[in-house]
Amino acid sequence: MKINMKALPYITVLYFLFLLGGNIKAQDGSTTSVTLSYAEGKDRLLKENLQLLAEYYNIEIAEAQIEQAKLWNNPLFVWNAEMYNVAMNKYFAFRNQKLIQLEYAFTYSGKRVNAIRQANLGKEIAELAFADVVRGMIAEFSNQYYSLNALREKERIYQVVLAQFDDVIELSTIKLNLGVTSESDLLRLQTEHLSLQTYLNEIRREIFEVEAQLKTLLNLDPGASINTKRINYSINDNMNIQAMVDSAFANRPDFLIAQKNIDLSQLVYKGAKKESYPAINLGYQPFDQGSNHVRPYHGMVFEMNLPLFDRNQGNIQAAKVGIEQSKYQMQYAEKEIENQIVATYLQHKNTKAIYEKFTEEMLKQMEDLSTNARINFDKRNISLIEYIDHQRAYIDYQMNLIDATSSYYQSINQIHFAVGKEIAF
Repeated sequence: MKINMKALPYITVLYFLFLLGGNIKAQDGSTTSVTLSYAEGKDRLLKENLQLLAEYYNIEIAEAQIEQAKLWNNPLFVWNAEMYNVAMNKYFAFRNQKLIQLEYAFTYSGKRVNAIRQANLGKEIAELAFADVVRGMIAEFSNQYYSLNALREKERIYQVVLAQFDDVIELSTIKLNLGVTSESDLLRLQTEHLSLQTYLNEIRREIFEVEAQLKTLLNLDPGASINTKRINYSINDNMNIQAMVDSAFANRPDFLIAQKNIDLSQLVYKGAKKESYPAINLGYQPFDQGSNHVRPYHGMVFEMNLPLFDRNQGNIQAAKVGIEQSKYQMQYAEKEIENQIVATYLQHKNTKAIYEKFTEEMLKQMEDLSTNARINFDKRNISLIEYIDHQRAYIDYQMNLIDATSSYYQSINQIHFAVGKEIAF
């Protein structure tokens, strides 16, 4: 993803003006709901997530480091003058003797070229690191979106059942006043109603937690309420583990970073060896007043350190070890990817097998069971215990269906994360 940083302020302003119409906060200060499909949420994540925007600056920093590596050394200006003259007993006798010298440090061993290569490779790694952050953010957003979608579905089911219980309790209260039903039956209904309300409150607590995380990811107003849209995936059994592994090796940014780190380690090793070469300074003395030389004097300076003791041996050895370390890290990344893909593939097969057991026919039967339970209880064809049992069975089925659907979608999300890109199902 390429972000034009100069255009970001304008994009942000335009987006804010779009939201100002009441999508997030009404004019009277009250909060309203925000309805987002999965695609809309992911698109907003990539545009508005503050962590992604901050992470992108690492690429800008890497580009600046390339520019820095391309710069040549600055020349050195030396001005040497007499500070104290013993014969004249005078300080700062600059007119008596002074020397002007210009020096320049030359890199003849390819240090500059190697530094530029390291900086370019650093930018590539920064871009891959950004892509990996994007991959992780999308996976986190997907998990939170699927979780919120499931919680909203559960909330809806409990609201429907509670509304039915409200009608039954109201009718039972009338019947109690007429002496048709017993007080214990009404109490039993009220107790069940409280239990359902407790479950609903727990679901809403989880909704608030997931919403808070989503609003942080999407940079939404803290008071906004997020509504999701149902997600539908087609089912395809044409997944091949080896093809998934190959795709991960080609697309996963963290694995590509592991490969780049080997190249970087090798450049660091070369750079450490080049640092063992002595530095050479060439200088020119255009002016020398008061020295023992015959005037006019134009001198040349040649300076270099003698690598007798410090030949950068420790850093060279450390860089050499770093190459072997980066190779083992890449091998570890390979094994990790292979194991992750096998695990996610098996998990997907398992969740898919459970998900496919919930058929449309069975769902319709459970819907009819709940509706008929209310009708038969009003006609006194079934007892109170049977009515409550039917409603519990309906709720259990719906909760299991929602959990199975959410787990199925989560397994697809895990495969996308493990492979490094979205694949067709």
